[in-house]
Amino acid sequence: MFKCDVCGKDTDKVLLNIGACCPGDCEKQLVEEYNLYHRELLTERLDDIPETFETHDFERFTLKYAIHALEVMSKKTRDKIERNNPMISIPENFALHVKEQVLNFLPAEAVHQVDSVGHVRMFSGGEYSFVKPIDKDIIIDAFYQAGLLERSQKSVV
Repeated sequence: MFKCDVCGKDTDKVLLNIGACCPGDCEKQLVEEYNLYHRELLTERLDDIPETFETHDFERFTLKYAIHALEVMSKKTRDKIERNNPMISIPENFALHVKEQVLNFLPAEAVHQVDSVGHVRMFSGGEYSFVKPIDKDIIIDAFYQAGLLERSQKSVV
């Protein structure tokens, strides 16, 4: 049993990457909030980012990056990717892949990482948190190093 994210009642329904909810009105509200958040991120410019990143800023930015990337991706490219990994079209899953790549290029002294081991690794690569704020230039450089941006690009967009 889970607690509904909307009303707090017990429920056995969980929506992937969205949350727990009661069927009906609570489910509808939760899905609408999820879609609204994604639309809001899509309206923001990718280069509209904070000067320094805390963990939650990085989480938000990688999701925004994923949503923007999926939006501009050609149908041919998207179809090719989805044949190999259909879950990648879910922005949160795409963002997870982005985070895993970028974290490898952030300063070790600024990020606390705990890798999953054993069978748990099948479901999660591990956990991370920023020990201290990280300058946006370091974050953007990590995106370049991870191959997620091209050096010829003048901005994140």
